[in-house]
Amino acid sequence: NLELLAPVHANSRTEKEYQYFKFLLTSQQVLEAVKNYPGLPTEVAQWATNSLA
Repeated sequence: NLELLAPVHANSRTEKEYQYFKFLLTSQQVLEAVKNYPGLPTEVAQWATNSLA
């Protein structure tokens, strides 16, 4: 299972708040999407292949 944390307000000058997200795709589904997505930023492709493989 993949889990993500994202800032609630990107431009907030106060203490940062984060929201929890549970990713409903499997690692294999993400890797397949990465292989088939033209123009995907290199950093995202590297994250997927290094973290999920």
